[in-house]
Amino acid sequence: MKNTGATRTKSFAVVDDVNGILTSQVTIAAPTTYTAAANFDGAEVVDTSGLLTLSRSVTITLSSNVGSYSTDDITVTGERNGATVTEVLNAPGADGGVTIRGAQAFDLVTSVALPAMVDTGGAIEIGVGDICAVSGDRFSGVEPAAAGNLVLGYGGGHTDTIPVPAAAIGFEKRVAPLRVKATTAIGVTVYLG
Repeated sequence: MKNTGATRTKSFAVVDDVNGILTSQVTIAAPTTYTAAANFDGAEVVDTSGLLTLSRSVTITLSSNVGSYSTDDITVTGERNGATVTEVLNAPGADGGVTIRGAQAFDLVTSVALPAMVDTGGAIEIGVGDICAVSGDRFSGVEPAAAGNLVLGYGGGHTDTIPVPAAAIGFEKRVAPLRVKATTAIGVTVYLG
């Protein structure tokens, strides 16, 4: 049964959007800072403040290119519940072919500072992963858009995987997670309020 008590819903065609903040950019052999006001062009960014369509974790995707990437700190800066927050991410190696996943929830992302890369042979995308509830709150439900698995985070590292059969498509699951994890491979609508 559809939720009629929720104050707001937001639908996502996919949970994991690898270029939801910044579409593909060639690596640069000098330190580079991408900002919301000047650079962010992804579908999850609402405006030039870096406001996201809903609180999200950040991902950095590096194309596969042998030896092109630095493993030095990548610093993501933004806000959560009105306070400035940062997260430091690192590539696991110089060859790319990975998506680096952050854990920090951001309401808005103001900048992503990259170290100097080894060369200009690679490409980087900045995206979003987990869909996160408003700070201090939980979702009131999740509606799957297709059969598959919902992977939900409840805090303290606890997650549940809920199988979604075809008969459950379009119906709200009355659950109260803090996050819909990026490993959910189906589109979802989250219920807030």
